[in-house]
Amino acid sequence: MQVSKILSRSVLFAAGLGAGLPAMGRDDVPRSASESRQGASQQRVLIVSATDNLAADQGIALATEALEKQGVAYDRFVATQGGEIQSAQKLGLESSDGAPRYSAIVLTNDKLLFENNQGLWVSGLSVEQWSELQTYEAKNQVKRLSLYSSPSQEIGMAPVGQATGDATQLEVSQEASIAMPGIAQVGQMQLANAWRYPAQVTDQSIAKPILYFSDISTQEGQKSVAAALVKTQDGREQMHFFFSQGKNIEVSKQLAPLWIEWLIPNEFKGEWASIFSGHEAQTGKMTISSMGQYLQLGVNLGQTQFAGPAVLVAGRLLAAWNVRGQDIGIATLESAQQGGMVGTMLNGSSNPDQGSVSIPEMSLDAMTGKFNFTAQTEALGSMQGTVEVVAKGETYDMSFKVQEFTFKGIAIRTGDQIVVAIANGKNFGVAEYTMQESVESSMGQEQLVAQGRWARIGVEKIFAQTLTRIVR
Repeated sequence: MQVSKILSRSVLFAAGLGAGLPAMGRDDVPRSASESRQGASQQRVLIVSATDNLAADQGIALATEALEKQGVAYDRFVATQGGEIQSAQKLGLESSDGAPRYSAIVLTNDKLLFENNQGLWVSGLSVEQWSELQTYEAKNQVKRLSLYSSPSQEIGMAPVGQATGDATQLEVSQEASIAMPGIAQVGQMQLANAWRYPAQVTDQSIAKPILYFSDISTQEGQKSVAAALVKTQDGREQMHFFFSQGKNIEVSKQLAPLWIEWLIPNEFKGEWASIFSGHEAQTGKMTISSMGQYLQLGVNLGQTQFAGPAVLVAGRLLAAWNVRGQDIGIATLESAQQGGMVGTMLNGSSNPDQGSVSIPEMSLDAMTGKFNFTAQTEALGSMQGTVEVVAKGETYDMSFKVQEFTFKGIAIRTGDQIVVAIANGKNFGVAEYTMQESVESSMGQEQLVAQGRWARIGVEKIFAQTLTRIVR
């Protein structure tokens, strides 16, 4: 029994951010930025970098890919061209009628430093552009995130000792758990292949540590600061990381969904009133909360209670659910460039076993049949087995076999992905939700409405569900 449970945690299992998921479609007419991408979310972010050099500034790729995986639209603003500041270039923060365009700002480094044609390191924004950005943030309560900062008096910080490239552990403060609730489940964070500027707080009225470097202490015997929240005197909120970041730095990938959660609160999280249609009439409550860097679904339909992991893909919430307390996993699959399908996996326990899966002979056009698959997880390494797929109307029944163990799955197609729920049992399923509209509640508060579809194992029909967020 124990062997079966461990194996189920390693074969089910789909990673929440969906590495390699396709990018959002490029806008036909970019605004003030060099690049623009649409997203399924109503939020839009402006990414500002000094140059367009992806090799020198690895924060560009980290920011763009992190936002794309969450389905968040963004524009990019490149401050310089040909080694010179483009001071006449407009940031384009507001539309022609004065409406704000951006919900958040991401700077690849806090001063936007670059080496100009005279060999000097200077800021890529002019004094006027910096003033425009700060005024916009204060006026519209727009948060700013800097992927790579140096400690300075301006943000209530000072350096501790010398900068270093030595590897270390990152430790979490209590403030971090408030700003980024999912960080509590991330576990150990090893910082390597990064340059860092150990810091200490000099102005506690504006700066609060959220991460520490474990190996360097201040004169007071406290850990040096690796990241901090800053709230300026005019009310602007900022998050600063005092180490270099990039898409190939492992801790950057761990932190990306967490700072997105702070920068742009997840539209799906919260408590919802649930109404089913297309099946017997059912009403109940549904909660969507953090589970590490992923999401957790909880459903209460009176005597029946369900739970499972959920992931955001291109602005859609994809979820697997099972009777509460029963194991469940979720996998997202997409077409691979070399053919076949690849995806990521996550087991829905409180300590997720993550991994990847590959089905070389299966495709969106040829889903049914028996195929070989390989899976790689953190807990058990590499595995091989077979999966048999049978079309059932709008859904697919799947049977995974690894040695003498068999696990059942149910899948639906959503956009260009296949989302699969996998478990041992008879009453589990898969769901997809999309944000539909905002409505005014009876108390004059804005509420969000999401609509979804879900199916359970052994049933061909997909049921419809409408969620309305409960505002208290």
